[in-house]
Amino acid sequence: METTSVLGTKNKKGQVYTDTAFMMNEAPRTTSFYTGSEVIKEAIRRASVDVMIAYPITPQSEAAALIGELFAEGYIGDYFRGESEFAVMSQCAGAAFGGARVFTTTAGPGTMRGMENFPMCAGARLPIQMIVTCRGINSPLSIQPDTIEISYLLQTGMLVWHGETAQDFYDWILKGYMVSEEPEVHLPLALCCDGFFVTHTKDIVNLTPSDMCLPP
Repeated sequence: METTSVLGTKNKKGQVYTDTAFMMNEAPRTTSFYTGSEVIKEAIRRASVDVMIAYPITPQSEAAALIGELFAEGYIGDYFRGESEFAVMSQCAGAAFGGARVFTTTAGPGTMRGMENFPMCAGARLPIQMIVTCRGINSPLSIQPDTIEISYLLQTGMLVWHGETAQDFYDWILKGYMVSEEPEVHLPLALCCDGFFVTHTKDIVNLTPSDMCLPP
């Protein structure tokens, strides 16, 4: 059976579907000064995401809103808000079952509310990517950075990565799809960071060209 590669062709935004090894290892990089949330947006601009499902909770709300701008610009196939964090994770599963490349963001109590779905997504081998901007679980009442939720995620069967810088976030969002969609892996990925320290502070980040994107 003949197969046709999309590498070298363009999407509707004029981005070129680029070999992942070239894009991440050899393509020229432009130095920028962005917050972690802005970096998430720039990575998703280049990730050929089909569906982004959002629900607000500090400190990931800004990233979810910025990705909504990408939808308005035509870089994402579909974008909508779920009814709750549990609903968001269920909707992510439904989209992934349908073959979509899926992205979402969550944090703290939101992660805990969606927790029931994570082992299901891992057991069903759904390569969903989720940004977790880790924060306190509200006991005592706090939105300060914490890593309690990571300890729970480690027991779900998901891949769990911890980025310490905005550069980690940029590279690992793109590499996350490259890894999680491998047939030998095919697992959801929780890409975690310390909320606020990464999401709301600016850092120097080296970005690949915006006219290159991951193949679908």
